[in-house]
Amino acid sequence: MVEGGELPPIDVYKVGEGYYVIDGHHRVSVARSLGRDTINARVIDVQTRAPLGTNVDPEELLRTAEYAQFLETTQLHRLRPDARLECSRLGRYDEIFKHILGHEYFLGLERGHAVSLPEAAASWYDTVYLPIAKAIRRHNVLEQMPGWTEADVYVEITRRWLALSEAGKPAGPHPAVHALLEEEAKRWWQRRWAMVLPERRRVER
Repeated sequence: MVEGGELPPIDVYKVGEGYYVIDGHHRVSVARSLGRDTINARVIDVQTRAPLGTNVDPEELLRTAEYAQFLETTQLHRLRPDARLECSRLGRYDEIFKHILGHEYFLGLERGHAVSLPEAAASWYDTVYLPIAKAIRRHNVLEQMPGWTEADVYVEITRRWLALSEAGKPAGPHPAVHALLEEEAKRWWQRRWAMVLPERRRVER
């Protein structure tokens, strides 16, 4: 984007006159920092009969709808009543659902027969999600990343786990947790310097 090239379009929901990012938050941030007024996007137009008054948060409604659809499809709330997969950003339930579909495929190969989606979702929760959640809790990640949920962090850790593996580096939940925390620490300092530098310029003048 710095060189003027175009990246894949972001994905957004449109509710009334508002747009809510599903995928592409980083691209939006970069575009804003470069002073771009527009960005290519794939738009899902959400029609609702519910009155959206000033006290209604459309983004919260969209997150709730995504979670409801996720639970209805996977039946995870019935098979694992204690499971709480709450995401703070739109689009993350779709990503988690793709993980479950992949788990369903490999579980079928392992067992030699097709498995149902709810069965695969329960197995994914027990053998994939919970071990990563334990690593998140062990490293106190949520205390270091306020505003994030455990399911948010799960998604980010799986992304870094894959990236470390593809780079030939030690991979797994714990290295991925460290990679995520290091990236967040760098972002914190970048945000900090972004606030400090304008103040320094005013002082120097």
